[in-house]
Amino acid sequence: MLSSLVDSTLYFAAPPTLNDPHDCQINIDAAITRAISKSTGKRKDLLVQILELGLVSLVQEDLPNMGVCCFSLKLDNSLMWSHYADSHKGVCLYYEIPTAFLSPNQIHAWAPVIYRNNPLTHWLVNELDKDLDAGEASIEITKCVLTMKSRAWSYEKEGRLFRHSSGLVELPRDFLKQVCFGLNTPDDDKRLIIHIVSTCYENVEFVKMIRDSEADTGVCPVIETLPTA
Repeated sequence: MLSSLVDSTLYFAAPPTLNDPHDCQINIDAAITRAISKSTGKRKDLLVQILELGLVSLVQEDLPNMGVCCFSLKLDNSLMWSHYADSHKGVCLYYEIPTAFLSPNQIHAWAPVIYRNNPLTHWLVNELDKDLDAGEASIEITKCVLTMKSRAWSYEKEGRLFRHSSGLVELPRDFLKQVCFGLNTPDDDKRLIIHIVSTCYENVEFVKMIRDSEADTGVCPVIETLPTA
């Protein structure tokens, strides 16, 4: 994380390296076959054409080589702080990334993650644009596979950027807007991060999570702004 701060980069992970072994590992053939049995008319014809042209195999082969960058859309999620920020000892970086930055930097899209049982089958039956051609539909299927997870992960409220390859992408420094420390972030770590950010960036706000005095268990943390001097 420190190197990402110093260099102003985001890391796009290859789908096989994600912590959930089911993530981005949807059996597209099986989902399309299920969707065909539930569909009629032009949508059914489109799904049959995708299978007959062998486009699913191309999508399935390409997916492991793509890059996914994952974010939470909700800062005050205590479960996320506990699971992904070393039991509240870490930090959360808040970015504002304009849409205009995406395409020139080979970042293809941003999308919120959809949480559902059999999410691809549901999307194919109910939401796939039946007027797309087979090639266009296969691109939309790729996007969906990269942004669909089981309901068990819905607490994450995740959004994703994705591109055709994994690895680091450099960001303009003014995209970083806020650094938030956890309940248990060590003071030495706070001082180090404040020093790095204050040296390398401008106009970044520093905040920390504090326990909610109105919650018996303190599971609803709130934010307090930190002085930097």
